[in-house]
Amino acid sequence: MKPTLLVVLLLLALSLTATRASNQVVTDAGDSGGPNQLRAKIAAAQSSGGGAITFTTGTATIVLMNGALPSITTNTVIDGGNKITISGNNASQIFSVDNGATLTLNNITIFRKLAPCHCNDFNASLFHRRRTVLLPRPIL
Repeated sequence: MKPTLLVVLLLLALSLTATRASNQVVTDAGDSGGPNQLRAKIAAAQSSGGGAITFTTGTATIVLMNGALPSITTNTVIDGGNKITISGNNASQIFSVDNGATLTLNNITIFRKLAPCHCNDFNASLFHRRRTVLLPRPIL
């Protein structure tokens, strides 16, 4: 095989490589639209094919001021390290998981979800559209 053809085939193969999951680290516990906040890190994880989201904020409560977090569209793990609480501010659900996606919540507390409704607490905080949601150790 000619070297030029080999190089072209190699470049073509590299350009067809699927998007790889990218782990994200939340360093800001606010919800004002900052690039290092949970909302932005979920969006970044979804656009890169999923991955794990962790926190370096120390003990913190993230109060959602702008409604539910972005939809989970890829396989995603969110690990609060037993230091993170997410509050729906009594106004919104917190997570939504789309078709074909899996959300795993580890070591995280979720409270003050959607205002009173005729559903159980799990459904008030998480809209899962009959998709896979793994809850090894969250507190709802």
